[in-house]
Amino acid sequence: MARKSSIIIAAFVALMPVVGTEPSFAATQVPFTITETNIQFVEGSDSGDFTATGPLCPTGRFLDTYRALAGFNGQRGVVTVLTETVYTCADGSGTFNMQKHIRLVADPAGVDNTGPVSFQGGTGVYAGLTGHGVDTGANGVGHISGTVVQP
Repeated sequence: MARKSSIIIAAFVALMPVVGTEPSFAATQVPFTITETNIQFVEGSDSGDFTATGPLCPTGRFLDTYRALAGFNGQRGVVTVLTETVYTCADGSGTFNMQKHIRLVADPAGVDNTGPVSFQGGTGVYAGLTGHGVDTGANGVGHISGTVVQP
């Protein structure tokens, strides 16, 4: 019995340094921002330029494709939009995909939007990209911020 106890204690002591620590393969969330400008609205989609920070490429073009529109909920000038966006990097490093679920509000000053976003992979160095954030914008300029995890 004493021998079994010694083995258990030795195993416990050997494992103590790793108990409660994160595995070395744990991904780190990194903050990012995206600013969308020069937005051209076309029925069913829109496109424009973007600049980004964090682990994303610094500039490129994007294309929003509208997948669903929800009614006005009894409020004039309010609509909810589900959009799939592809960002194409100007430096050739790849593309990354984002799903946006935003609420558009038209008022006398213009159109504001806000809602959650999530990354959905991509190509090149952005294959497997995940993350989330929030999209806020006004009058044709989008501001997106959050965190990403790149495999």
